[in-house]
Amino acid sequence: MQPAGARIRSGNERWDPETGALSMDISAAYPGSGLVNFVRTAVIKDGHVVVTDSPEFKETGFVEYNYMCVNEPVVLSPGRISAGNAVMEYDPSLNVRIEAVDSASEPETANIPSNWHVDNIYRIVLKTPEFSGARTDIVRIG
Repeated sequence: MQPAGARIRSGNERWDPETGALSMDISAAYPGSGLVNFVRTAVIKDGHVVVTDSPEFKETGFVEYNYMCVNEPVVLSPGRISAGNAVMEYDPSLNVRIEAVDSASEPETANIPSNWHVDNIYRIVLKTPEFSGARTDIVRIG
């Protein structure tokens, strides 16, 4: 879980004016996780949001990628989830879990339903297998 606070922030932010890609090291957001670095890059390409995550562990670890949405997600097939009109494509080796979020018991999500003007929100969790060293995961949403 990512803690709150001013010290929990990204570093080494870069924007590529040619591609419009934004990347940053978000490893400081997960103290004590064993991450050496964790570079996240996001870009809009061909009408899709493409998120590339490149975590690196000194020793063995795993990562859970969390995506929030307002439409209830449905697993279409390994590596494909739909939520409303959007389809998410991801590495089918990732373990997927879909949760209805109880904002009353999760303070960090308490304002999302009112800010997004919805009654319910959902979390899509994509979990990597345990690994050491680096790996790259790409999620395409469109």
